[in-house]
Amino acid sequence: MQIHKITPDEESKLPIFGSHEEAKEFFTTQYGESFIHKQTMDLGGVAIYKYILIVDQEAYKSGQEKLARFEMMNGPEFMNSFQSIQITEDGEVEIGL
Repeated sequence: MQIHKITPDEESKLPIFGSHEEAKEFFTTQYGESFIHKQTMDLGGVAIYKYILIVDQEAYKSGQEKLARFEMMNGPEFMNSFQSIQITEDGEVEIGL
């Protein structure tokens, strides 16, 4: 399955979610293993779930390996290999560029 970054137009057409679990299920169904939970934060008593959508598996894997070895990265390949998705506990979604 070919995955691309979610555009602002696509973001505006997302369903309205009532909870983090609803949003998570939607993205997991749409993107499978390319949708990865990275961290959960508490911001003023509200849980914020941070995910990434991997759009270029090879570039992401290579970038992760370089980061683990503290190597310099050339060009924007790693940063363009994924997109950040933030979901609040009440289902609000914010998608990075």
